[in-house]
Amino acid sequence: MENINRSSDSYYRYRMPLLDIRYQKRTTRIENMKQISKSLGRKSEYIMKWFAKELSTHVKLEPIGAMIISGTHDKGHIRQCLDKFIDLLVLCIKCGNPETIIESNHDNICLNCKACGCMNKIKVDRHSLIAYIHKQIRVKKLP
Repeated sequence: MENINRSSDSYYRYRMPLLDIRYQKRTTRIENMKQISKSLGRKSEYIMKWFAKELSTHVKLEPIGAMIISGTHDKGHIRQCLDKFIDLLVLCIKCGNPETIIESNHDNICLNCKACGCMNKIKVDRHSLIAYIHKQIRVKKLP
């Protein structure tokens, strides 16, 4: 287990499993994506779409919880992509805790922090994944 915000604080309570990466032929598999998404409090589908856009490749989820990425990608590069996702869509910009909930607000999505109450607005046009999440949340709210 490692700290979600990548700090070296041994008493930090927000943890996620280490990336379990395996290489098969011309694919990269993250075996424990289901556990990682659960610890981050985000859907595996969001992380999958993030990797597809950031790595410019085809990515799919298996029913058992593994994520398959086309091509062989360096573990450090995959970790860096996941860190960017965490910084943008998981951690609160004020307190740095991952106790955030994604909510839809007109042309933005908001990260509402349950720890400090901060409301961070992220513009929909910032990343294609943000637009996708915004659309998904808005569809759920319609009767």
